[in-house]
Amino acid sequence: MKITFQTEFKLVQTLVNLLEREQKTLVNHDIADIEILMDEKAQVLQKINAASQLRYRALQAESFSPDEVGMNTFIRASVDEEMNAAWLNFQRELTVAKELNRVNGVLISRHFNRNRDRLNDLQGNHSSSTIYGANGQHATSNFSSNSLAV
Repeated sequence: MKITFQTEFKLVQTLVNLLEREQKTLVNHDIADIEILMDEKAQVLQKINAASQLRYRALQAESFSPDEVGMNTFIRASVDEEMNAAWLNFQRELTVAKELNRVNGVLISRHFNRNRDRLNDLQGNHSSSTIYGANGQHATSNFSSNSLAV
């Protein structure tokens, strides 16, 4: 069994494209598209995992540990410059995917927080930290859906 990661590299490139689309969708608030992208991402991630497992088995068959440490050891021991360069490109693409995923997580968190705040407002659950007096200073006020002011 030959140790290879070309399939993983192509799948990670596909993942990067999906993450870029996801980011545009999040910025444009196109929530309907998010569900489609989530399904596509899940499928690609499953394929990446399966391809990684094949590579790990190939590494183990060559007496390397079946993980990224074993892959790095294999690459360092290799005299194949093309494979070494391809591995570096693969690692760079993984870094891009991780950063896109991080940024998308921040965007999702912002959407979640904004929606939670709007829901709280609609339910009458106002936070005193968002209330300011006429002078612009923080004013303590205890709003609740159960209080009645006359």
